[in-house]
Amino acid sequence: MPTSDEAGQLDAADTLGPLREFFRLPADTVYLDGNSLGALAAHIPDRLSQVLTREWGTR
Repeated sequence: MPTSDEAGQLDAADTLGPLREFFRLPADTVYLDGNSLGALAAHIPDRLSQVLTREWGTR
């Protein structure tokens, strides 16, 4: 099992790490996806509002 320092180094080298900014997760949260819809993507609330008010509500 890696130490905390080794885990930090692995996280820093992870090429997928920058994708975290696309999700609404507190900085101190470790998110482990299980049987769920996944973490809320940051753009989803605005997109849902757009669909409800502009696309569904006016057509």
